[in-house]
Amino acid sequence: MSKQHVIFVEPAPDSLKAFEKHFADHTDQWQMVFCATAEDALEQLIYNDGAVIVANRDLGELSGAQFIEKVGQFERDNSRQGGHFVIFTGPDDEEGFASALNQGANDFISPPFEWDQLAQRIQVGFISLKTTAQLRKTINQLGQLTTLDPLTEVYNRNHGAELLQQELSRAGRGLLELAIILFEVDRFTEIISTNGAAAADAVLKHVAALIRRSCRNYDAVIHWDDSRILVICPHTSPVNVGIIAHRLFRKAIATPIEIEPKKTLKITVSMGTTAIPAGERCTSEGLLTQANTALTKAEQQGGNCVVHAATAEPEETLS
Repeated sequence: MSKQHVIFVEPAPDSLKAFEKHFADHTDQWQMVFCATAEDALEQLIYNDGAVIVANRDLGELSGAQFIEKVGQFERDNSRQGGHFVIFTGPDDEEGFASALNQGANDFISPPFEWDQLAQRIQVGFISLKTTAQLRKTINQLGQLTTLDPLTEVYNRNHGAELLQQELSRAGRGLLELAIILFEVDRFTEIISTNGAAAADAVLKHVAALIRRSCRNYDAVIHWDDSRILVICPHTSPVNVGIIAHRLFRKAIATPIEIEPKKTLKITVSMGTTAIPAGERCTSEGLLTQANTALTKAEQQGGNCVVHAATAEPEETLS
């Protein structure tokens, strides 16, 4: 079982030694660090994600609010998910508790300490961090439910439409070129009638996973409808989208798909591609119509090929 992390920050040497002395019997469950300055404490955050920080509200070089801000900035800059729970210590005046919370602390306690009580406050901090982590995980899972297609585990159509509109806006402002690839499994209804719906699902899952693995990390892969996958390719010219489409095309038809134990199926695919230059304004409906027209042309020529909207001629066909 990994130890929980506690960072004590106290400019006064005697007070820092008191923390070390009174919590010596917690070394079996806590990994403790004792810091005399805020700077030392901030450096320790690199090694102590999800720590409880017990800090004097008056750190000399930094106010409590400034210290809290630097802790938060560190978490944002380093994409830390664990978070930190901060307990400020300071004089027991009328404004002490309210001031500490206003500065961003999670708790406040005044010396002279009842050490058992402080230990309990630290333990509450760990419980709070664990609860927050569980809540964050749940929120992330809910977010995935609203953006991912449950069958293929790529983006669903609603989220894909939002992403396409965002990329069109960037392209329209002259920031990036934009291309899309509309990809369909040939004779998909025949796969269903011959092998069953489960086999068709296995084909779609395989194709979607293959495309996702083969695309660049900034491309977006969407299950657009029944047997169609849409790939949004930012910063991609007509020439480059052809290169990408050909690579995906060859990979998609190269590998037999296991649709049930010891039974595989080879598929063919058709693709329609289109692209717009940076600065050109186009609606999502317009761009999708271009790609769909190219895809329809590919299907009319027997499938198993890539057609670009600008030429309407098959650019690659494999029999």
